[in-house]
Parts: sequence; C-alpha cells; structure tokens
Amino acid sequence: MKTRPRLTVVILICSVLFGFIAACHIFIDPTFRKQYTDYNTFVHESPVEPGYLKVHYKDGKVVVFDSWKLSSGQDSLIGNGKLFDLKRNIISDGLVSTGTDQIAIIETNQLTALKDKTNERIAALSILAGIDAVIGVVCITVPKACFGSCPTFYLTETNNVHWANAEAFSSSIAPSMEQPDIDALRVKVGSGDFRLIMKNEALETHVVNEVQIVAAEVEKDAEILHGVGDKFFHTKNITNCISALTDGENIAPFLNAVDGNEYFSLSDSLDLGAKEEILLEFNNNIKNTPGIILNFRQTLLTTFLLYNGMSYMGDEIGDYFAKIETSDMVRKKLKNPFSTLGGIKVFAFDSKKEKWDFITEIYETGPIAPNHFVVPFSETNDNGDPIRVKLEMTKGMWRLDYAGLADIDKEINPAFIYPSEILKDNLPDPEALTEISCDDEDYLISMPGDEWHLHFDLPQPNDENNRYQLFLSAKGYYLEWIRNDWLEEKDPERLKNMLLNDKATWRELAIEYKTYESQMEELFWNSKYENNQ
Repeated sequence: MKTRPRLTVVILICSVLFGFIAACHIFIDPTFRKQYTDYNTFVHESPVEPGYLKVHYKDGKVVVFDSWKLSSGQDSLIGNGKLFDLKRNIISDGLVSTGTDQIAIIETNQLTALKDKTNERIAALSILAGIDAVIGVVCITVPKACFGSCPTFYLTETNNVHWANAEAFSSSIAPSMEQPDIDALRVKVGSGDFRLIMKNEALETHVVNEVQIVAAEVEKDAEILHGVGDKFFHTKNITNCISALTDGENIAPFLNAVDGNEYFSLSDSLDLGAKEEILLEFNNNIKNTPGIILNFRQTLLTTFLLYNGMSYMGDEIGDYFAKIETSDMVRKKLKNPFSTLGGIKVFAFDSKKEKWDFITEIYETGPIAPNHFVVPFSETNDNGDPIRVKLEMTKGMWRLDYAGLADIDKEINPAFIYPSEILKDNLPDPEALTEISCDDEDYLISMPGDEWHLHFDLPQPNDENNRYQLFLSAKGYYLEWIRNDWLEEKDPERLKNMLLNDKATWRELAIEYKTYESQMEELFWNSKYENNQ
C-alpha cells in the first residue's frame, strides 16, 4: 500500500534499518568471543579462495564455510567450515551440514555462485559483501551517493531510469520485511495484451514473490485513484489548487500538473528532523467526498541514512541482519527513527471549529518512481468556502510534483491479474512465470542487469465504451550488495546513537548530508548499474 507507513519498512525504509539496532546491545555483544571476531576479520580481509559463506542460523549459531555445496533439491547445505554457538564459542572446525530451512540470513563474497540458478535458495538469503570490482568510479569516490533501486517497471523500452513507471517494495530490505506494494501506472488501456518491463538496475539481489496488474474499469471522464488501506476510489471533477503557500511563497505552479517539475526544499543544516508546512487551498465544488491527491517521491535523504547505517555495521552486517530475521523485538524497534523523520502528515481545516483536523500520515519509500495517491477526508465547509489542506513533512525529504482535489463518489473493487507469459532474452521463461504467479515460497531471483518482459491478458470491459486504469501490485524484498568502503566505516557506537536519535549524532549527520545534498542527485543517477559494467 502506499501509505504505510509502508514500512514499511515501512517506512522509511530507509532509515528503517536503523531502528532495529536501537536494541543492538540485546544481540550484538561488543565483547564477542575473540576467536569469532578474529576469524570474521580474516574472512573479510583475506578470504580463502573461492571465498566465504557466513551462514546465520535461526537458532543463533553461525557457520563460516570456506567451501560448500547445495543439494540438488536446494534443501540442504554441506561444506567445510567453522561452527560457532550463540555466544560465539567455537563448536567445531570441519564438516558441517544444515537444512536451508534453518537459515536466517547469509553473508558472502561469492558473486559467481549467487548467479548460478542452481543456488537460488542461497541467493535469496544472501547479502553480498565486497563488490568494488564491479562498480563505477562514482560509487567508489562517493559511496553514500551510489544508485540503489528495487525492481523498476516500465511501460516502454528505455534505458532512462527517470522514466520508470513504478518502483516495487522499496522498504522491504530483508526477507522478514517482505510485503506487498501497489503503485499507480497512470495509464488507461483496453482489453488484450498489456506489456510491462521489469528491471534490476542496481547492485542488489531482487527476490520477487508475485507480480500482478490491478485493472479497474473506468469511464472516459472518470479517474480511479489508489488510497489509504489499499482501497480504490472512483472519482470525477479533479481540480488544481488555487494557492500553495510555504514560508510565504506560492508554489502552486510546481503542483498544478504531473509534469516532473517538482517542489522540494533543502534539509536543515543542523537538524534532519526539522519540519516544513504547505498550505493548500481549493475551490469548493465537492458534491460527494473530497480527497487530496498527491504525486510525490522521496529525496535521497533516506538513501544517505540507510547507507550510513549499513556502513556503521561494518563486517558485522550479517550479524545485525540475522537479528532482524529472528527477533520480533528488534523488528519492532525499526520504527524508532520515524518519530524523527516521519511521512507526510495531512490535515484539513474545519471552518466551524476554526482548527486543523489531522487526517492521516502517508509514507512511501523510494526516490525513483513517483507515487500517485489519494487521501479521502470529511467535508467540513458546507457554506461553500474554499477547502484548505495542510501538509506537514520533514524538510529536504520529499519531492512534490502535484497536489489536486478529487470528488470521490464511491469505492470500487478492481481485478487482480497475474501475467500470462514472461520473457527473458526474448525467450519465454515458464519457470519464472510460476515463481511470480502466486504468493508462496517460490521466488524469482533477479540479479543486476536482468530484464524481464511481462505479458498480461486483459479481459473485455463490461461496457465497451470503458477502459481499464492500471496499477501494479508486487510483493518481495531485496538484499543490498555491500561496498568495501562501507565495511571500513564500522562504528557500532555511532550506529547505536543514530538509532536512539542521539541529538549530537543526528546533528553530525545533518552536517555530513549537507556536504552531499547539492550534488547527490546527479551522482546517484550517474552511478546506475549498466550491463556493460
């Protein structure tokens, strides 16, 4: 859903990650047994060829393999390695065997092995560490600005990520954080074959559970909008704002068309949680239920924070992620940073009571494809006065492309349609089709540079004069590929302070972000993964 907080992860996912470590002392003992820490350092700095595989079990044990093999059924893993117990005392050194259903998360530097289709069960659980050999100069010189993206979807062939029509499950940064996500494609079509392109354009492993087209039958002069609770609303008579004021400036020209001409502010130089307000005013032509429409996406602030959090984990990143997978308490801690950054809070002015009524807070992670979302609210101005809406959000965190007012006359139930065919390299892939055509334990694994062409068979509309307004529904998660530069910035204490919203630490982060902010957009887009890398 687009409201989440979609944390989603949701939510800030991107800061998301950090919350859990607020409790890092619960599971990461800084006085780790020396044998484990010494060996952990060794495998990162001088890995034995062909590399290592650090496997975290759900019961807390860890085995570091220097050689391993997955069974043909991908249900067991056997190899040579060191096995450590929950307290990181060594249990054995030699042959180790385990069922893949006992694995919480894996850390490895074996890229070749992950790309082997016979190892998909391992790839779906693996964080890849140490990849500077395959990334560009921009990522190496400014790693906090390196491009990142969940699966991107396109209506047409293009290599320009700025034209992505959807970005799926952006806040699902680990298996336990998998969740569905719906995006408006903003297109109306008739029946027949509808095609969509899914790409992996980042240095990440995308683990896709299911993909569906949401098709809502719509009349020529109407719009179907996606809103709170993943509901869909039938609406007509959408109007633009007559004014949009922030700090005395009218920014309505930025918000009166979905055209990529976005309004955004810069972050506060000393306080990343500093807020701003936008006061919207609309002519009151509402006959049914009003709804505020927003077209928005995030800036790169949360990307910066996410990468910082991962870099502070250093070579213990697998240990931290294992706790996300195995501890309910840690996952609950994920929401800690949201109190600092938060989403977009929406208020409507009650002219009778002369006060602002809080409606909801919306959140959607991701800086690439914009989100098109509606928030219904109660009409409070029965005297015909203009309708006033207030947006409150963190400075420098959101880019707004449009704000409109919809007249909602009913809620509708669209059809959810799985693909009829998937092609990769211009060839049908029936196995991939099975993997994304059901919400189950069977996943499609997508590596950097992968491109999939999805075909959907849309039925005839009930009324021959109508068309379908389309949305994308996707479910899955993704795993980052960790840069060597991140591992070198290990700082558990700073990570803890960041997650606990320590004022001094957040002030330092605000200052650091300012050094990137003006150039981060350009660096981010220029570091997108290309197949020739």
